[in-house]
Amino acid sequence: MSSTAVAAQVRRASLSRTGVDWRGLLFQGLLALALLTALAILIVLLADVVTRAMPVFTARGADFLSAPVLSRPEQAGVGQGIQGSLLIVLIVATTALPIGIATAIYLEEYAPDSRLSRFIAVNIRNL
Repeated sequence: MSSTAVAAQVRRASLSRTGVDWRGLLFQGLLALALLTALAILIVLLADVVTRAMPVFTARGADFLSAPVLSRPEQAGVGQGIQGSLLIVLIVATTALPIGIATAIYLEEYAPDSRLSRFIAVNIRNL
């Protein structure tokens, strides 16, 4: 008997089963419980951050986001930090995109079938 015939028999048997798959239902329930637990923790953390930050936002308004970094904490803002983060994102995106495309072209068209190229290809597939 060939392997495809055995696979077809296994598939047919699994499709023709009757009854409830208790292990599958238990696993789905545990996954749903884990998801709900993680979401509850996230909601509690976000609520805590918002309630602690609300007095600052009501007192300072948008000035908190646009003010520069100062030595006095009550006047300091996060504007320079946001600008720096956006600049880093821009630099990384403009350098990573061409390097990634060049690497893909090299691996597909020019790289010999070596252990290193297979290792890189596996890592790219796992991204």
